Amino acid sequence: MRGACIHTMQGMSQFTPLVRFELLLIEKERRIRICMLRVNNNIEIQSLTILEVTKMARTEKWIACLVSGLNEYVDEETRIKILEQCGRQCQSQSFIKKAKNIFQKSKNIDEFLDNFEQVYKHLHREGNKIYITYPKCYCSQVNKIPKGQLSGTYCNCSRGWAKALFEGALGRPVEVLMEESIINGDKQCKFRVVL
Repeated sequence: MRGACIHTMQGMSQFTPLVRFELLLIEKERRIRICMLRVNNNIEIQSLTILEVTKMARTEKWIACLVSGLNEYVDEETRIKILEQCGRQCQSQSFIKKAKNIFQKSKNIDEFLDNFEQVYKHLHREGNKIYITYPKCYCSQVNKIPKGQLSGTYCNCSRGWAKALFEGALGRPVEVLMEESIINGDKQCKFRVVL
């Protein structure tokens, strides 16, 4: 037995007509099924229990509360170190290995960046500066949190992610500076990588 299809998803207009999202509540199973119908007619279905959805919402609230507490009770330098370390743990070892292989096959940093830009579409250069930019927040831990309910302090996690990537590839320390953040109200996330 199925409940009615729910079509009241916020932000639905941001998706192209090529992708249709549906939420179905299946009363008998007490599950929410999320279906994504793509243009090539492949269908991906993820089924979550109502309890799992509730836990996800609690996790987002917990993260927002944690970051708020860090802002209130911990000095800035320590906050940054904590969140950078979290980002380092989030970085994929396989992606670091891919970047390292590209670096080892490159004659110099410029060649590495040229080749790595082909693999990692968010990496680009503006003059002699290296940037990672995102048109939206890709962090699955927080990107569903409503605007204004999470501090930009959290974005230091992404700094740690980027540092782990480039330090792993190059075998030496790098610096990553946050210049723009969607969580802070900017139109994109923009991190400058200083090699």
